[in-house]
Amino acid sequence: MTGTITRAGSEGSDGVGRSAELAALLDLARRAREGSPVPVLVTGPAGIGKSELVDRLRQRVEPTTTVVRAVAPDVGLSRPGELLERCLAAVHAAGATDASVPPGPSRPGASALLAALEDLADRRPVLFVADDLHRADPESLATLRRLLRRLPPLRVLPVLAGHDRPGDWLEPPPGDAWPEDTVRMTLRGLTVEEVGELAREVDPDVGAWTVERLRAETDGNPMYVRAVLAEEDLAGRYRLGRPRPPGSLAASLRRRLVRLADGPRATLEALAVVGEPASVRVLRALTGRAGVAEDAAPLVREGLLETQVDETDEILAYRSALVRDAVYGSVPAARRRALHRQAAEVTSGATRRRHLVGASEGPDAALADELERAATAEFERGALVAAAENLLWASSRSPDERSRAARLTEGVRLLVHAAREGHALEHAAQIEALPEGPARSELLGLLAFARDEVIAARDLLETARAGMDDATSPPEAVARLDLELAYVHCQLGAGGPAVAAASDARRLVPADHRLVPLARAFTAAGTALTDGPVRGLEELAFLPDHPARATPYELPALTHRGVLRGLLGRLAPACADLTVVARRRNTPLAHLLGVSAQVHLVWVDYLLGEWDAARREVEAAVEAVVRHGRSVDHATLWSLSAILHAGRGE
Repeated sequence: MTGTITRAGSEGSDGVGRSAELAALLDLARRAREGSPVPVLVTGPAGIGKSELVDRLRQRVEPTTTVVRAVAPDVGLSRPGELLERCLAAVHAAGATDASVPPGPSRPGASALLAALEDLADRRPVLFVADDLHRADPESLATLRRLLRRLPPLRVLPVLAGHDRPGDWLEPPPGDAWPEDTVRMTLRGLTVEEVGELAREVDPDVGAWTVERLRAETDGNPMYVRAVLAEEDLAGRYRLGRPRPPGSLAASLRRRLVRLADGPRATLEALAVVGEPASVRVLRALTGRAGVAEDAAPLVREGLLETQVDETDEILAYRSALVRDAVYGSVPAARRRALHRQAAEVTSGATRRRHLVGASEGPDAALADELERAATAEFERGALVAAAENLLWASSRSPDERSRAARLTEGVRLLVHAAREGHALEHAAQIEALPEGPARSELLGLLAFARDEVIAARDLLETARAGMDDATSPPEAVARLDLELAYVHCQLGAGGPAVAAASDARRLVPADHRLVPLARAFTAAGTALTDGPVRGLEELAFLPDHPARATPYELPALTHRGVLRGLLGRLAPACADLTVVARRRNTPLAHLLGVSAQVHLVWVDYLLGEWDAARREVEAAVEAVVRHGRSVDHATLWSLSAILHAGRGE
């Protein structure tokens, strides 16, 4: 084929996306009116907007053009020549009066359809649409190809649409190709801007970060985007951790899975259980099928999977997390556990532990203990999220209520400390169900903080603190609660209470305890709020002059030093402090203050005239908060990005 157009874009809502494709089709319609028709094949995965693009074309040309549309029958219901019969019937329904061409199969073939189209085109131009050709019978497809080769100079624009499946309607046998001048339009997903346009039709105030997440989750497939927009609270969807697929989308995918052959369905299910990109070799081991690559080929062409080849194997991955999660939910429980069990045998480390949890059916004391040991190891190396994940898995497999609750509360606490509030909020109902007491109040306070309900967080944390006895409660647990209170007081601008809470924490633990630098950080922040940045800096004199020598537990204090130096106009040392914190994100307390270091580093770079460096910091911070960030972080970073673009005249 001599013409190919491959573009991303939207289907659907009037005026949203597909402008280039629509313009190209309108130009081809003009050429057809002049007697120079060119066939068009519109292809793409399910839900991408092929039919709606053609419908938009129809709306534009209908006042001056006769529209003929035929749709291939459902899979399994098509007999030889049935699509051709439908095309002939549609032509006659549109007004063909050639008596020699009956509206049924008595004169099948290209000549019959050509004569009927010629009869219509003698009166005015014709838009001839054949849709869902991936379901068409081979005999009708062969006839359509012969028709297209004989079409000029009729005033007919033929538009044929269908999925781009391998070895199917797009790839005819040798000697029976589509005409050489055929234009093929391959539609891909919506762009971020187009997703934003659709989302704002539902929520005019939707933020850029939410739009980015929606685009990433759905791979820009308009059908998936609309399913999310129709059923979800968009503003809260990505603040509540890993979102579940909308019910309508899950039901639609289940129907598609039922129609798949055993091989492709087994590949989809195994890849969903793996939960991440996997090699063909691994999927062979899980499915027991040697032809995984062949099974995956139609799934890639359908737009469900994507593939890449490295130096050792072919790697398969879901294009959309939404589809992956929907497929995972559709796998029967026994089959899912069996796949997890097989996956655990060919993996190691954290991946193996995840599959062991998926393979188990109920309490398992040995597995829960193994997971808690893994959590301790992850915490010691500063991986708070991994530690939390293992603790929550251990909680789900704990045989007694006490250990289940202890592991749950510690896991959720670590998620909040790691700025993974969305994931922490997934466990809100479990925390609510805990017995009344300081632990429950503390966790509810942290979850309120995760929802940006800072005053409620303060009240709940103070309730938890009042319920703790310094004489009988573990000193580290009480000190940790004091520091959580100090942080919340700082967020509320209450310097005096912040200093008092931080001082209480220091009183409870030895001078060399890892929590002491954090207590001194909040003492400095509270002092700066009450007495100004100079006094705040004096409280940070314990930090090394060279910021690179700061320990991992001193990073929050180093962040405060950089902020206070910036406020005093000491931009070069402020830049040094904040740069160190921004580059050392894989440490235990690196995310406790969100992206405060990056935000202030952007301002320092901006004031130093280093606008390119500021732009890079914003981009890096935006990438970070997609994985772990608070809602205020997103708003702050997008505002900073707007200021930088405006300053550069962009």
